[in-house]
Amino acid sequence: MYAKHPELTLPADEATIWRYMDRWKFEDMLGSSSLHFTRVDKLDDSLEGTWGPAGISNAYASYGPEYLGQLKYWESVFRTIGAVNCWHVNDSESQQMWDLYVRSQNGLVVQSTVSSLRKAVGPSHQTVYLGMMKYIDYELDAFANCTETSFGNFMTFFNYKDTGFRHENELRALILAMGTQSKPATPLNPVGTKVVVNIRDLIKGVYLQSGSGGTDLGELQDLCSAHKLDALITMSTLASNT
Repeated sequence: MYAKHPELTLPADEATIWRYMDRWKFEDMLGSSSLHFTRVDKLDDSLEGTWGPAGISNAYASYGPEYLGQLKYWESVFRTIGAVNCWHVNDSESQQMWDLYVRSQNGLVVQSTVSSLRKAVGPSHQTVYLGMMKYIDYELDAFANCTETSFGNFMTFFNYKDTGFRHENELRALILAMGTQSKPATPLNPVGTKVVVNIRDLIKGVYLQSGSGGTDLGELQDLCSAHKLDALITMSTLASNT
């Protein structure tokens, strides 16, 4: 289910969001009625879930190198207990996102809205947080509430990316395997975690990559119809591999 968090901000409910993917991932989404969440340490960005040089320098710097070593250890632990599902916020399709995140000649993009995503995760028994990513220069900047005496809120650890990823304008769905003092958190599955969602609430449009390896638009429409999707199923006017 969706849960608010004071450290996370959302765009307007009607803001349009996009998830770019290969066709097989879309078929898996429909067949399993779920979204795939990738464990943070398995993402392409090696800075994900880290404090970065500036953060390490600022946080508890006066405690000395032994303590900083402990920080790096816990950083490696934290990267295994968070998993994310990422969406691009934009009024329209993005050629850059097509190029970056569709890795075959058989791709598509799912279009939704912020309110639809929030509603769609309602059936899940897992707690799902939603928030816009914040972008900083990891070499120069620390998290806003990361000081010499406090790390601030744990959630911010998963809510920052380096400025090199600003083009993603990412709305992030996040799950956390939280533990307690008596029972430490168990790392999430390294191959990813599926979170059950209401697909019909989620998907408002599907745009097929032009020239998608012989995939017929009618075939995609039939597939969506079989799953009772009341959504626009059409060709992208932007992405093509021909």
